[in-house]
Amino acid sequence: MKHLIKVLLMLIILSIELQAKALLKLERIFLDLGTAVQGEILTNSSLTVLNTGDEQMQFSLHSTCDCLTVGPLKGVLPPGKAVQIRIRLNTKEYKGPVKKHFYLLTSDMDHQTVRLTVKARVSIKSGTGIDNRETFKSRGDYSRKIPFYFFYTPDCHVCDAIKKDLFPKLEKEYKVSLEPVSLNILMTNNFNTLLKLKKIFKQDDDRFPVIMFHDRFISGKNAIYEKFPEILKNNLRKEIKLPDIKKLNVKSSMVSLSLIPVLVAGLLDGINPCAFATIIFLLSYLSYLQKTRKIIFITGIAYTFAVFSTYFLIGLGFFKGITSFTIFMRISSYINLLIALFAIYLALLSLRDYFLARKGRYKEMKLQLSDSAKKRIHMSIRKRSKGRFIILSAFLLGFSVSLFELACTGQIYLPAIIYMTKVGSITGYLYLTAYNLMFVIPLVIIFILYFIGISSEVLSGVFQKNIALIKLLTFFLFIGLAVLLLLYRVIF
Repeated sequence: MKHLIKVLLMLIILSIELQAKALLKLERIFLDLGTAVQGEILTNSSLTVLNTGDEQMQFSLHSTCDCLTVGPLKGVLPPGKAVQIRIRLNTKEYKGPVKKHFYLLTSDMDHQTVRLTVKARVSIKSGTGIDNRETFKSRGDYSRKIPFYFFYTPDCHVCDAIKKDLFPKLEKEYKVSLEPVSLNILMTNNFNTLLKLKKIFKQDDDRFPVIMFHDRFISGKNAIYEKFPEILKNNLRKEIKLPDIKKLNVKSSMVSLSLIPVLVAGLLDGINPCAFATIIFLLSYLSYLQKTRKIIFITGIAYTFAVFSTYFLIGLGFFKGITSFTIFMRISSYINLLIALFAIYLALLSLRDYFLARKGRYKEMKLQLSDSAKKRIHMSIRKRSKGRFIILSAFLLGFSVSLFELACTGQIYLPAIIYMTKVGSITGYLYLTAYNLMFVIPLVIIFILYFIGISSEVLSGVFQKNIALIKLLTFFLFIGLAVLLLLYRVIF
């Protein structure tokens, strides 16, 4: 068992070292196009997208307004190569300061969606002007309600014109109350929602603004004015259903639910026989040395902090290594299958240990530290506990013990880390922190109980009586992790 874990860890470390990744580099995300007279076309090609990684980077550009054209729309950048973004702004509908935006989507896992801003100043010819448009509010009081999604930007005059001119006209003509769900695509979550909807309904038109009516997409000013009235007319007597965009963002809405397996895994890992037996031995040895309560208290704090820090840094190394490389994303389904099968194997061993523990045959259990590892840990405790500098000695003890225990505690930690990589970098770091906090909670509780006068013998007796239960819970945990790893994309 010990050798199998070592081989798996070595294979993952080796695969991380061999993996490559794409790295996006942008000189800036704001670009000033200068000044123009209303109606002129402003162009610029000075914005550079560079791939500084050692893996090719896929990219695509998405404008948020018909007046702003960007290109190339999509492409692949080899390592070390760059591309100039061509920008074209039509100032026909604007006056004064103008600010427009477009999105850059890349395969760089740390910069998948980047919003860039284009600025300009437009002066008007004499005798011309642009009305200030107002936000649409239904002017009809009709029983027939027509809901639809309207993707817009706040600085879009075309969007405002559609709200002020077209929508009221259609309400009056068809005797309905239009109820657009207005989504500002300058908010990244709304833009990503639009991309998901387009993917679901197989739409590839990048013109803005966008109306999604039932299951139909109408993109761009001309299409909206020409097609929306006809589509509305043909659906007046039909039941209009809109896709639930909350379900499209299910990953974020399910964060609290997806955190539960992490918390349970961390807690069970903290009370598994490997970690628990070690802390009991530490307390027994401190008692044998007749250490004062103050020293035990200080030792407990330093030891717990060292254990948390060591396991967190180990987990962070694996997590960062896995999520940083695009090749992992390409083979992630195979990694999921491998780790899920490994978790099922550990689950079966946990179930076997459960039956052995019920019979009191603890030495025959498979998922525990080897005798040699136990001896090394006990030697480390004896050596560090006699140190002059209490805090430093306790910290070094926690660090060394954590490394010795990793072959045992890593049986839960590794599948849990793979699971954490599915929720994204920022959320994953939070999950990693939560896991390790749960991991050290049993240590904190044991130190507190010992500090208030409960002997290590009593604590050891309570633990031994519940080994079978812990093994059974660990069995269910491994089964749950295996299922989540295999079905994560469907559930979350």
